[in-house]
Amino acid sequence: MYRFFFFAVLYFSATVPLKIAAQCDNNIFYDKSPDLTITNVAELAAFARQVNDGNDFAGKYVAVFGDIDLSAYRNGKGWVPIGNRNKPFRGTFSGNGYAISNLFIDDGELDCVGLFGYVKNGRIMNLRLSGANVNGGLMNGGVVGLIGEGSITTCLVFGTVAGSGAVGGVAGVLSRSCLTDCIVAGA
Repeated sequence: MYRFFFFAVLYFSATVPLKIAAQCDNNIFYDKSPDLTITNVAELAAFARQVNDGNDFAGKYVAVFGDIDLSAYRNGKGWVPIGNRNKPFRGTFSGNGYAISNLFIDDGELDCVGLFGYVKNGRIMNLRLSGANVNGGLMNGGVVGLIGEGSITTCLVFGTVAGSGAVGGVAGVLSRSCLTDCIVAGA
C-alpha cells in the first residue's frame, strides 16, 4: 500500500508541471522611454496618489531621474505607501540608481508597508533607499510590503524595518516573485 502511494506521488510530481516560482527577468536595463518621469518629492507624492486612487500603471514604465528626500514626510505616520491591497502598482518602476532618502512610516495598524505597499505583476529595479525607518503591522519591507508575481532587481536598502509579522529588509512577503541582486544594511 505504501509503495503504491509513494509511486503514485512520485509519478504525479514527475509528470505534472507545477509553477512554483515566478519567471525572473533579471535585466536591469529598460529600453523603453518612460511613461512617467519623477525628479522630485512632489512628483513622487503625486505618483503615489495616482496609484492609491486606482491608476495601476499596468504596462507603464515609471523612472526616477534625481535624488529624492522624503524628510517632509517624517511627521505623524509618515509616508503613505504606493499601492495597497485593493489598488496595487502593476507597472515597472526604476530608481535608476538615484537615492530616495529618509523614508519614514510609523503605523502599526497598517499592513503592506514600505515605499510601495503592494505590487502585483509589477517590477521594481535599480532602487536605492537610504535612511529608511519603516514600522507597520504585517508585511513590511523597505522597498515593498507585499509583491505578488513580480520582481525586485538590483536594490539597496539602508535603514531599519519593523512590524508585527512578515518583515524583511527589502520585502515583507514575496508571493511567486523574484528578488535578485539586493543588499540590505541596518541604520
